[in-house]
Amino acid sequence: MTQSIVVLYKPPADDPAKFEAYYSGTHLPLAGQALAGLVANVETGKVVVSSSYYRFAKLGLPPGKTAEETMATPGMQK
Repeated sequence: MTQSIVVLYKPPADDPAKFEAYYSGTHLPLAGQALAGLVANVETGKVVVSSSYYRFAKLGLPPGKTAEETMATPGMQK
């Protein structure tokens, strides 16, 4: 069975445009480098059904990898 890790981001405290600029321009490139080889695919988007969360990222793991193994790697600790 293939596992996934889901990351939920709370709504920005101040300016959503500032959050989006940082998320796409800084966070995603850094995460991509840190997660290279650890995840099979990534889905990301805005949450539209809840006011508790603003954005999500779903990290699809390679077959045979568990969420626990992946979370314990140095790339996930950054």
